[in-house]
Amino acid sequence: MAVSSNISITQNSQNIANNKSNITVRVQVTTTGGSYNGYSKPGTCTIDGTTYDFSHNIPQNSTTTIFEKTLDVTHNNQGEKTVYASFSFQTGISAGTITGSTSKKLTTIPRTSEVSLSKKNFNIGETITIYTNRKSASFTHTAVIKFNGQTVRTQTGIDASYSWNTNELFAKIPNQNQANGTVELTTYSGGTRIGTSAVNFTGYVVNSDPVFNNFDCEDTNTVTKTLTGSNQKYIRKYSNLKVTITSANKMTTQNSATPKYYNIVVGNKSENLDYSTSEISKTINNMDDNTVTVFAVDSRGNQKDKTKALDIVEYSETVLQSVKIERKEGVGETVLISLSGKYANINFGSKTNTIKSIQYRKKSKTETEFGSWVEIKQLVTINTENGTFSCDSKEITGQTFTLGTEYDIEVQVKDELSSDTEPVSLNSGKVLLSALKNKGISIGGIYNEKLGGPLQLDNKDVIKWINSKQDKQKHILKAILATDNTTITSSKD
Repeated sequence: MAVSSNISITQNSQNIANNKSNITVRVQVTTTGGSYNGYSKPGTCTIDGTTYDFSHNIPQNSTTTIFEKTLDVTHNNQGEKTVYASFSFQTGISAGTITGSTSKKLTTIPRTSEVSLSKKNFNIGETITIYTNRKSASFTHTAVIKFNGQTVRTQTGIDASYSWNTNELFAKIPNQNQANGTVELTTYSGGTRIGTSAVNFTGYVVNSDPVFNNFDCEDTNTVTKTLTGSNQKYIRKYSNLKVTITSANKMTTQNSATPKYYNIVVGNKSENLDYSTSEISKTINNMDDNTVTVFAVDSRGNQKDKTKALDIVEYSETVLQSVKIERKEGVGETVLISLSGKYANINFGSKTNTIKSIQYRKKSKTETEFGSWVEIKQLVTINTENGTFSCDSKEITGQTFTLGTEYDIEVQVKDELSSDTEPVSLNSGKVLLSALKNKGISIGGIYNEKLGGPLQLDNKDVIKWINSKQDKQKHILKAILATDNTTITSSKD
């Protein structure tokens, strides 16, 4: 004959909204053989810290439920719960007082809503849905939206979802085109805070380039304007392009950006121009392209460009292709010049290009400064049909090129716009020995026919010079220089 017992916990249901589970605690006694007690005996059962009194009899050879309690138990804030139960019962028979205990971990009740977005990467300006994914229809939520480290908004009273227009994000990034943010969602059951979940997102700025449609431009070089007859016609590499942005044409920015500057590009040249609400301008000298483009740039680095075609005059600069200056026959003071070159034989619009001057200047090798320019255009033939000019061995007159002196010379040609200067050297023109057939020989210079004589030395008649010497010197020189047709006079002795 024996008595045994069992205590059990059964989970029946859960109330997610109230964070509770419904359970049943049951105590059973089993008797065998002749053991029984027909009188009710006292007992206690403690469930989750609360003690309940009961009484019951125990029949013979049977299993009897002596205690059963169904109740709600509350989970903790994380939705977790373990229930503990124990009992004590006085059997009133030989078994005496019997006891038992048990525990049960209940199913965790989902509590905090798990926030999600209809898009985690989106273009600012789109409408995004914030989903709470709540665990109970009675839950409400507060969403705190942060972007680029700043709180954008705090939205309360959200139920299942919230439709959010993201336009307000533009103002948080006036100087960049994207940033990261978070949505932090706090779940409430009534006035009780249950928990917080978060989701990250990235917002992008698109379709926010500045609005910019026009600018003015003109040539400000007075020389080129005179040649073309217009400030809207440009000579490549010589015109100065002035770009003007009036207050009426200034850029306007979008979606919280601020205007910063303009970038003016002509070929490989560029200039920045700070933004202003009033009229502003910038000049690019010696422009070298068929177009000008102005970029309007905002604080985010976004830009809008406007390009204008330019009326260009193609012009090539005047070039001295060859220059030679030499003494006639390599000696003497007569100097000859030969040169050739080309120029652009074009009509600029108001004026045709011409060779304005061809000139030279000189200095001796020992001098530091050149003399004045001397015009020699009259020596040069200019071909206006094919744009060339040349001269061949023309004598330079009106200037002295001293025999025995070396010179540095510069030759320069100019047209309406450009010039080219080339350096040349001129030798001294001095010779050690020269001879003139049937006349004589000169040592240290050119034979001088006016001076005459069979032999000249440093432009002197040697025979006359010898005859002017004393008799002893005459005899010595006679031994060296006497010839059949040369008479050296001497005294009787």
